[in-house]
Order: sequence, then structure tokens, then C-alpha cells
Amino acid sequence: MLNARWAAVRRSAMTLAESGNLLIMRNRAPAWVNAAKKLTDVGSAAYQAAQTKDAKALAALADAARRTRCTDFATSRFQAFEYLPQSG
Repeated sequence: MLNARWAAVRRSAMTLAESGNLLIMRNRAPAWVNAAKKLTDVGSAAYQAAQTKDAKALAALADAARRTRCTDFATSRFQAFEYLPQSG
């Protein structure tokens, strides 16, 4: 069951990273592009943290995702991360 949760986190992280890429298509305003790139970076880092099953790193990244201007989508993706057991 725990491995299935981590797999779900990895999928969510990849979705988050790819959504940032999609958000910068169609010549958006520079501030929006910067926010979307941050979202992509957070998603990529979250994927790496999920690969190593580092719940503490995911929690820190959830805060970073919330600080992007793309917070509605980011928050929905990271809510799943908050229910993982702490690594240790």
C-alpha cells in the first residue's frame, strides 16, 4: 500500500512539472512565465524527492508550490503529499 502511495506522489509530481510547461505556452506575460517555470522546478524536485521517498523534502516543496502564482493547481497536486508517512 505504501509503495502505491509513493507511485501516486511521483505521478502527481510529474503532472505538476508538466503543467508548468503547458502554462508557459502561447506567449504569456513574463511574470506568468516565471511563476510557471517555478512550478515546473518544484514539480521536478518533488519527483526526485518521491523517488527517494523523502517526505520532509516534499513538505518543504509543498510550501514552495504554494508560493508560486499558480497556487490553485499546485495546491491540489500537493495535498496528496501531506498524507504520506514521515521517512526516517
